[in-house]
Amino acid sequence: FQQYGDSIPPMDRRMYVGVYTGLAFCCLGNGMIEEAGKIIMEILPSYDPEPEGFGSLNRHHLAGEYYYIAGDYDKARRFFTDCIRISNSLNFPQGIVEANVHLAAIQLFERNVPGAIRILKETIKLTYNLKRKFLYCEAALLLVKCYDMANLPDKASALENRIRPLLNKLDIIWLYDKEREFEKLHQRLMGKNSTAEPKDKFIPGV
Repeated sequence: FQQYGDSIPPMDRRMYVGVYTGLAFCCLGNGMIEEAGKIIMEILPSYDPEPEGFGSLNRHHLAGEYYYIAGDYDKARRFFTDCIRISNSLNFPQGIVEANVHLAAIQLFERNVPGAIRILKETIKLTYNLKRKFLYCEAALLLVKCYDMANLPDKASALENRIRPLLNKLDIIWLYDKEREFEKLHQRLMGKNSTAEPKDKFIPGV
């Protein structure tokens, strides 16, 4: 698509940005960090005429994931915090929920389990009025792991029992991937894996 640019039909600027945004997410998901960084930091900013629009929200989310994977949690936190600000201005609660899940994951990597629990409990409250149950389940699944790490088995079990009926209604592939990702994160933080940085660092759902 690059050879046609953003002005030859059927391509236009909006579609061009959408393709690059999807490509950046794919690069991050497949560990192509350098390629993703070039798109996020060099290409997408030049196509961002609305600093508080959905294009900017996507770019900030991508940048947060980029720095999260790179282990620069301070920069990642700033971008995800900006996602919350932009989502509020757009009246887009889903963006707040998605950013909060990432912020909770950052707290876990910083060994701040109580901080992650606080964020996730607030996030779950935000999801009550949303029709996208997978957002509630994603936050709840990660909170179950947090309760395990905080040695709160009763709370973990109670929450797991509460979300089980909803999990049965979700896409099985999504659920399998999410369970695998959270279990990988849980094992790493509990010290069951090597302390070396893994190449396939957990990336929360986007």
